Amino acid sequence: MESYEKITDRLSSRGSRPGLETVTELLRRLGDPQKDLPVIHIAGTNGKGSTGSFLASVLMEAGYKVGRTMSPMIESYRDQFRINDTWISESDLDRLFRRIDVAGKQMEEDGLPGPTLFEAETALALLYFRENEVDYALVETGMGGLLDATNVFDRPLAAVITSISMDHMAFLGDRIEDIAAHKAGIIRPGCPVVLAENPEQVERVVRETAKKEGAPLAMVRKDDYQVVEETPEGGTFTWKGQRFHLSMPGAHQISNAVTALLTISLLLPELAAGNMETLRSGLERTRLPGRMELICRDPAVYRDGAHNPDGVSRLVSFVEKHFTKRRIVYIIGILKDKDFERMMQMLVPTGKAFYVFRPDNPRGLEAEKLVETIRHYSKDGQGVHPCGDVNTALTKALREEPREDSVFIVCGSLSFMRDMDDDLIKKVIGTCR
Repeated sequence: MESYEKITDRLSSRGSRPGLETVTELLRRLGDPQKDLPVIHIAGTNGKGSTGSFLASVLMEAGYKVGRTMSPMIESYRDQFRINDTWISESDLDRLFRRIDVAGKQMEEDGLPGPTLFEAETALALLYFRENEVDYALVETGMGGLLDATNVFDRPLAAVITSISMDHMAFLGDRIEDIAAHKAGIIRPGCPVVLAENPEQVERVVRETAKKEGAPLAMVRKDDYQVVEETPEGGTFTWKGQRFHLSMPGAHQISNAVTALLTISLLLPELAAGNMETLRSGLERTRLPGRMELICRDPAVYRDGAHNPDGVSRLVSFVEKHFTKRRIVYIIGILKDKDFERMMQMLVPTGKAFYVFRPDNPRGLEAEKLVETIRHYSKDGQGVHPCGDVNTALTKALREEPREDSVFIVCGSLSFMRDMDDDLIKKVIGTCR
């Protein structure tokens, strides 16, 4: 029998296919697992992973069993499907993918399209969560919302919409209102909606959609919370008169945490009102690889999955706030379907040196093209170095750049983060504190 690796390799060749017909039919043949799950559905351009992590951590701290999908994978293919802090086992992946593959082949025999990889992964997550009778299933959309394969729930417990900005324009439209309409497509009649801080155009679209569906809407406002302190390793803020600390740095993470708190206050008002210590502990223990993640203090090495202009804007704000007197060395790989021109226009002025590579991905942007773009926006004294891959680029940067006053930041996409060889990096660094 085929392993899950062989099945996923075969399905990945089908690419992406927006629409719900195939995934709906696949789930029907698998017993409609989505109908038995208490789902919190999460859509957005940026912040889905962080907001979902804060939510999962607080719910686990409160004693609930939490299923969670994440995309893309960072440490292992298995980390996309987890219950509490435990990844799915390889044996469960094999077993469930084989079951899904049988159903997919039967669909093709009946003259229907077989599922794409993401449709199969969605079905697998829902089967796995139903089997394990989770208390909450946190499901992230892959792209958009309206036509996303995860948009199969008749009545989720809540629809959470995080920060929305320009991305995936070829599929979602070239106006932020069009993109917002796709994200708002996860809203269901009567289902509570939580909207993170967003531009007014986004608020208007989500508000109109929620009103049309008769869905109560709660929105995060800037004055709902107060930032007490931000450091390169975390942040402290107050919300509803209570003080909270995060171990994930960046002002945007405070906003994501408040979005999670607002969601908890709607779903579990007694927890939000009467057990602040659970909320505090849940938020503080939250970690998420690849989100301004400090992987070494001396020298300072971060990795961040900023993969679109909005994400780069947040990264630039972080750099300008905390490292104004440090040399910033970027290790960058980008996917070619992203707005890399705008990304580099914002990023390049903050950097002293750039080590670039093509991600090991069919959508990877050629290093030579990225070098050309960086040089277009650079000034005298900035070095640009093409490299073969992320490990070569980071190793070269650590060997060639002065470590004493430099901050090394690996960025551009989450897609290559799992390719990073921690042992190699530590070997090059020596002692990593």
